[in-house]
Amino acid sequence: MNLKELEQKRDAFTTRIFWLMFEMIFIFGIPAVITVYLAKKLSTTNTDMNWSAIFLFVSFVLSWFIVGMKYKKQTKILNDLNEQIKVARELEAKK
Repeated sequence: MNLKELEQKRDAFTTRIFWLMFEMIFIFGIPAVITVYLAKKLSTTNTDMNWSAIFLFVSFVLSWFIVGMKYKKQTKILNDLNEQIKVARELEAKK
């Protein structure tokens, strides 16, 4: 790949990161909604436990785990692209 193609690929990747923000909303939002639903169902049958706190904690940890995995994957892709750009720039500088 030449330098221009790599920079375009990096720019497209940057745009993808923007859309990941909306993905994060769903990663945190869907477990929270499920948590509220399950907590209400279980709280009516058993008043001894605070199901809301338990489920919110589990969904919070699960959501951050998913975010961490996504971050790790995206960072690896971006680092690879930046390394390819660096090599392409060095090759162009030698010409």
